[in-house]
Amino acid sequence: MRLWITKTVAGAFALLSCATHAEHDSGKWNCDGSQLEMNFCAAEKFKHADVELNRLYQQKLAALQEPSTKARFRAAQRSWVAFRDKACLYEAGPYDNNGGGRTIWALQDFTCREHLTKQRIMDMEEYLQCTKNGCPN
Repeated sequence: MRLWITKTVAGAFALLSCATHAEHDSGKWNCDGSQLEMNFCAAEKFKHADVELNRLYQQKLAALQEPSTKARFRAAQRSWVAFRDKACLYEAGPYDNNGGGRTIWALQDFTCREHLTKQRIMDMEEYLQCTKNGCPN
């Protein structure tokens, strides 16, 4: 069941990402409108934050010199992404309530992912400023 939800979310995000990028950027979505429009907007906001996080991550990864340090940093980021995704699945609650999907579920999931990703962006910005391994402190 959990695998099905994960695949469904991933598929929905892929679909939403394509549609939202084209539609949201042109101003056709009302982020305070219908549930569908709010879901699209939440997906777009998460996508924007995720792109920024990936940009900062790549920048820090390129700045690291030692292969073992790069490997630890890469492993830490992969673990963080897994944590974010699982924490947001928990926070969004069950997708299926007695056989009926919840239309607000995507909004809750994407909003959580955006929030945690923005927090991680702040961490990554601190990592970029530090000059020794193991920052920030």
